[in-house]
Amino acid sequence: PRYSGLSRLHYPSRDVDLLAASLEKQRYLVLSLKDSDATKAAVVNAIHQAGEALSGENLSVIFFFSGHGYAVNGRNYLATLDADSNNLGTSGLSVNDVEEALAASGAARRVMWIDACRDEPGKGVGEARSFATLQSSAGTRALLSTKAGKVSYEDDELKQGTFSYYLVKGLDGEAAGEDGLVTFQDLASYVTSQVRARSLKNGHVQVPYEAGEFSGDFLIARAGIPAAHVVLERGPQPGQVKVNGKDGQRYVWIPAGSFYMGCSPGDAGCYDQEKPSHNVSITKGFWLGRRR
Repeated sequence: PRYSGLSRLHYPSRDVDLLAASLEKQRYLVLSLKDSDATKAAVVNAIHQAGEALSGENLSVIFFFSGHGYAVNGRNYLATLDADSNNLGTSGLSVNDVEEALAASGAARRVMWIDACRDEPGKGVGEARSFATLQSSAGTRALLSTKAGKVSYEDDELKQGTFSYYLVKGLDGEAAGEDGLVTFQDLASYVTSQVRARSLKNGHVQVPYEAGEFSGDFLIARAGIPAAHVVLERGPQPGQVKVNGKDGQRYVWIPAGSFYMGCSPGDAGCYDQEKPSHNVSITKGFWLGRRR
């Protein structure tokens, strides 16, 4: 708003609209908060409500932000509608609060895409807009539009933030591997490469970076299949048992998925080989022999 002390950005709403359209094609349920709706409390409440709706399901949750970002005393903040440049540490939305809300959602896979610190150097809140080093909680992977202490840019030719533009292009298939799937790492590699090249062409340097402590990669999108025509074959179901007609051996179906292997937190009886606990991803389901 006027008199907030923050310089005006031109394309955050467009960034949100185009990303929402891309995610909806991939069958995500999208909640968009823009302009006067995007207050600090409303954003956190939306994450909590999404968590309640997804409770108990093995799903992914994605948080996207387009706007100003800054750091105060080593903590990262997002400038929601009610942020005030004279009181950034209490009026802005802490990235840590976003991470905690995502973790509380119960979603198995949590992703943050943040297109922030986006304006000409010297405008807005100056150096305070730059992110400090982001420390992500376990289970969350983040891709941010620029490195710590650097500036992120809007592109008048693209009419979007440069980062947001390539995020959408990647989701729509340009980041897909040969199998037509877009994983978090596929998307991060594509966006980083494209943003770096585009920014150099425009006469400045912007290099996205990753943060997080989630040890495995996971699926974000599928390329080349219109959402209205996505058909998932009903294959073997988790726990389904079949019998081999030749020898009578029983097999149970183990589906693809992820789990943490190793020592449980607080367990004093762990062996060294059980440490450290880590995420293991099984990319293809398989039949496992059953003895009972």
